[in-house]
Amino acid sequence: MSGHIAIIGAGLSGLAAARAITDAAPDAVQVTIFDKSRGTGGRMATRYADPWKFDHGAQYFTARTSGFKAALAPLIESGDVAPWLPRTGLNAPRASGPKYVAAPRMNSLGKQLADGLDIVTETQIVSMERLGGLWHLTDAAGTVWGQYDHVICAVPAPQADALLPAAFEDRPLLAEVKMLPTFTAMLGFAGPWAGDWDVLYPSGDMLNIIAVNSSKPGRDKSLTSIVIHAENAWTAAHVDDDKPAVLEAMIIEFEKVSGMDARLIKHKAIHRWLYANVSEAAGQDFLFDTTLNLMACGDWCLEGRVEAAWISGNAAGAYVAGHYNKKPSDDA
Repeated sequence: MSGHIAIIGAGLSGLAAARAITDAAPDAVQVTIFDKSRGTGGRMATRYADPWKFDHGAQYFTARTSGFKAALAPLIESGDVAPWLPRTGLNAPRASGPKYVAAPRMNSLGKQLADGLDIVTETQIVSMERLGGLWHLTDAAGTVWGQYDHVICAVPAPQADALLPAAFEDRPLLAEVKMLPTFTAMLGFAGPWAGDWDVLYPSGDMLNIIAVNSSKPGRDKSLTSIVIHAENAWTAAHVDDDKPAVLEAMIIEFEKVSGMDARLIKHKAIHRWLYANVSEAAGQDFLFDTTLNLMACGDWCLEGRVEAAWISGNAAGAYVAGHYNKKPSDDA
């Protein structure tokens, strides 16, 4: 049995799904991934602002399950993933266990996982239609892609909700998912970092985490790059505010919390993640409809963590791969 599979979304979940499929059924399937961005990795992202670089999505990740630990092991051995032991200040760290980062940038992990896969970037899939038992995908430019036996939707829950047909079997679970936004400020300073902390966890209602990006393994230590994530609730209350005004408010609070002089900032920028965290998850590894040959996966299936995105995508990919690895006797 052979088939052609489309995956919408080249974040960690979509890449994990593709890897699970191609590793398990390399000769049985053809996988094509679509993503609206120029690169891969989703919120495992890095912003370039020469000479600074900012991991403006996930700051680090943990590995609690045996499956994710096994997936990371060769990447740790090769140096593509490295432990990070940040010095913490203010409140105690919010994540227990070892912290890991991709090296030399957080988006390096997506690039590693994407190597050798068929990925169509800068292509936003806006609708899908099933004709003759096969799926056809239409992008924002009106181009129709297909034909696909299975489709895995690996995008944030609200985007999956807009794409998947009304008849999708697990739509009730999808409708229960709630995702939260986050503003991210990026600050560049001249010279190496001289502070006695690498991560701060503020106790107020505006800022969630302040991380010295340049303190991570593999980063340029000659300059100081700092990433600040706002609290989800505060971001939600200001999500449509003028971004420069939000940035200045975050800098003022940063100055209070850190004791640093904002006048020393040489570069500043802000990014808004509309779907940065999960407040209510679907409650299972992935969503599916066996009649329509549709799957949906992402961190939002489980919880707002990098590992959850991998678990969800890997499980969805393994499920699809199992379909193509069936022997004729399996259905007897």
